[in-house]
Amino acid sequence: MASFAPNHVLTGTRWDYRILHPLQAGGTKTSSVFQAEVLPHQGVTSAPKWALIKTTDDERGFSKENLDRELQNYLSPNIASAACFRKLYDAIDVDNKTLVLALEWLDTTLAEVRFQHDKDSYAIIVAFLDAALNNLKNANILLSGINTSKVTAKVGDLGLVFPDASRLKAQPMALRAPEVWLGLPCTNPSQVWAIGAITLCFLRPGILGEHDAPEPRPQTFSIWSIAKVGRLFPEWNPQPPESVTDDQILIPIELARKLLRQPRGGLEKIMPLEEEMEEAKIPPELVDLLRFMFVLEPDQRPSASDVLESKQYEAFKQFVRAMLVGGVKIAEVVNKARGNARIPLIISESGDGYKRLLEAIGDRAKAMAAGKVKAAFEGGKLFDDDDMAKMDQLVVTNMSHQSDTDQNAHYSVHGENASGKKVKGGHVMEDESRQTKAE
Repeated sequence: MASFAPNHVLTGTRWDYRILHPLQAGGTKTSSVFQAEVLPHQGVTSAPKWALIKTTDDERGFSKENLDRELQNYLSPNIASAACFRKLYDAIDVDNKTLVLALEWLDTTLAEVRFQHDKDSYAIIVAFLDAALNNLKNANILLSGINTSKVTAKVGDLGLVFPDASRLKAQPMALRAPEVWLGLPCTNPSQVWAIGAITLCFLRPGILGEHDAPEPRPQTFSIWSIAKVGRLFPEWNPQPPESVTDDQILIPIELARKLLRQPRGGLEKIMPLEEEMEEAKIPPELVDLLRFMFVLEPDQRPSASDVLESKQYEAFKQFVRAMLVGGVKIAEVVNKARGNARIPLIISESGDGYKRLLEAIGDRAKAMAAGKVKAAFEGGKLFDDDDMAKMDQLVVTNMSHQSDTDQNAHYSVHGENASGKKVKGGHVMEDESRQTKAE
């Protein structure tokens, strides 16, 4: 076990690391982690302020094995070049016997953030889904900027990342896919289930896994976790294939089936997924996305790319964009410069020096605004193709009015990219014959 006192300095290749204090390890808890200040070497002009230092926590072989595996995963070109993974700064050999990893610092983990019905929480979910490309635990989703519209989510803790289908029971109990409970290997479809489960656990902490098991003994954790899946998805028939003969799989399944027939200990309070989401007042766009991901049969479950390209995910992102703008979606428009992608048209809730009462705008006025803006945008009369290609949403910032610079009645509209940054603004004329492109 390696333990570093505060102010201990580790020597790296590009900069050194001064230990500040230990951190509480999440996940598998087989490592010691510390926050460190980065001390650039002479002549280095660009360096981060903080780093995370990670080393083995005990003398058990699997702890060192996990850290060695994590290093090899970080050295993989596909991982090293991907923006969604936490960056490896240094691999340091202390006294020729202890491996220490210096890693990118991020503010917190998804497991430490409490879900609320606000734009920040929904922005976190979008950032997470974009980052979650591997089998993950929510303690391994690392976040920065959680109280802004530009949340950064990255993947960390790669010590338990294995090749596809190479391990049984590789997933934590709360994230374990139905087929893995039944004794089949963890594969790519199992990862999609895990990503959905992470999202669900963020929305409803403790709804999956061994949490709140009435008999807090390791032997009962599997039974309780399987039964929870059965309550959320009553159509699931947990029946292992005949090829599975391992009693460590068969016995928990059989006991979970009995528990499902006579639920007790609080299990009876868990409702089917849609009812749980309705009680929690989760927006239908997110419920539809979760149901799309939670397909019980792995060969019918969508792939990660299927989810990212799905209409369900696009609808949820549009819902979140409207929240980030602080407005209400009134229509969708076709962006011909983005391969005819459908993007949301939103009336903003506020602007410089004012707050709009959206409920005071009648349906007729909204429909008229939608029709005018849609016609001008889709007809290519509002923006050039180069600008349109950068736009993920349109925002009406001012309803029909006249201004000092334009005496013609018009709507003020601008296009934004996915992060909410303005691309270009223009005017949509009430009188279409006066319409011109934004300069």
